[in-house]
Amino acid sequence: MVNLSNTVLMSLPISLKPKFAIFSDFDETYHPNKKESYPISGISALENFLPKLMRENPFIFGWVSGANLQSILEKSVDYINLLPHFISSSLGTELYFCDQGRINPDPDWKTNLLKSNFTLNSISNLTKELQKYGIALLYQPDRSQGEFKGSYYYPPNPDNEEVHFNLIRKMASTYNTSVKISRCNPKSGDPEGHFDVNFIPNNCGKDKIVEYIIEKYKIEPKNTIAFGDSCNDLEMLKTVANGFLVANAEISAKSIYQPILQEDYCFAIIAGLKQIITPAP
Repeated sequence: MVNLSNTVLMSLPISLKPKFAIFSDFDETYHPNKKESYPISGISALENFLPKLMRENPFIFGWVSGANLQSILEKSVDYINLLPHFISSSLGTELYFCDQGRINPDPDWKTNLLKSNFTLNSISNLTKELQKYGIALLYQPDRSQGEFKGSYYYPPNPDNEEVHFNLIRKMASTYNTSVKISRCNPKSGDPEGHFDVNFIPNNCGKDKIVEYIIEKYKIEPKNTIAFGDSCNDLEMLKTVANGFLVANAEISAKSIYQPILQEDYCFAIIAGLKQIITPAP
């Protein structure tokens, strides 16, 4: 349990029977990486909009991020005044529910994780084995690591990318592990031209979190909405009925996914929600 009473003013009340499920990536979707973008991100407008929207349209709303929980909370200071209903961190391997400034892990999802038999030690062995084939993955900063997530960078190597990625996937399967490979987003602080290589349990991921929340709250598929900015959000966007990229999304994501909203950050979330949900007067 994490207590944020000195950092976050309040959290959205949870409806017993939400009609809609709303998912948002955190970095560069909800939260700008550069502080100079805070004033133009629309966070205040969104934090005023969400409680009003709930009055006639009960929903459950959460952040689904590749970063770990500590990194998300540190970035929230001096920016976030309203917690969502839930936070799924470390690429959908962790799930927490927020209530009165307190953040509690979801026990059912934790049980789901433990069933996977995933260990970071096995991922370390896997990356060492990959080195024998000339694949030297770079360990990412601690903010990207999780208890059930090992994150690495694949440096630019256009001549061998396809062969290497196929081998990484093949070897990950022998370790009974899922691997998510996507182009990095430099706006989020990642190195230019690199790829994210994330090893997680087979039963986890941003798409799996969406499926879990939909089932947990018995949400009709047509009432599911998600927002993202990069390629590692595409699985999540494709799992819901209404998935949107924000206007400030990474170019590679825009090249392969539609629709793209015309607004940036939280202003885009407001615009997307208004397309799907009719706000109360």
